[in-house]
Amino acid sequence: MNCREFDDVVFEVAREWGADVAALAHAEACSRCAARLGNEREVAAALRALATDSQALEAPARVERALIAAYRRGARVRPARRSGALWPIWGVAAAMVLLAVAAALQPRAPGPAASSDPAVSEPVEIAQAGEFATEYFALEQGTDLTALEGAPVVRMKLPRTVLASFGLPMNPERAEEPVQADVVLGPDGIARAVRFVN
Repeated sequence: MNCREFDDVVFEVAREWGADVAALAHAEACSRCAARLGNEREVAAALRALATDSQALEAPARVERALIAAYRRGARVRPARRSGALWPIWGVAAAMVLLAVAAALQPRAPGPAASSDPAVSEPVEIAQAGEFATEYFALEQGTDLTALEGAPVVRMKLPRTVLASFGLPMNPERAEEPVQADVVLGPDGIARAVRFVN
């Protein structure tokens, strides 16, 4: 097994959805893939803990208002195309959704004024002076980023190995270090876009 093949199965191996002896053997021999597996296992453990801790939580009333407004406008949901190569992206998206929901439920200072339509929001620029930020990457194909005006942005740390999922360069020597990311939440509370901040 090589590193590329390992990247295709690391998500399942980290969550113990199947015993892949070749992948585990490769991770023992390759420090980059061992770090990636360690990061994925940390994310899986954090997601399990978050799911347990947040079972009794409910979405805020603004989410219900946004859903009703979208329904009244006749918004349609496009099904995502299925592809095995998207597992790393969907894994990261799931992690960000859970972390974003937890962060959204925490009290925060008010953001910029939202538009008159509660279902429409805009990404907030929260990069500090002296920081470099990538462009926003849509987490779902066909997402219109301009429709996210005034949307809440949550800053979080993600495993550095996520950069490769978005086609960005990653220094294997720093694979164990987290990378900061700004995650834009849609009106439904689900992560819609992400950018990486240095």
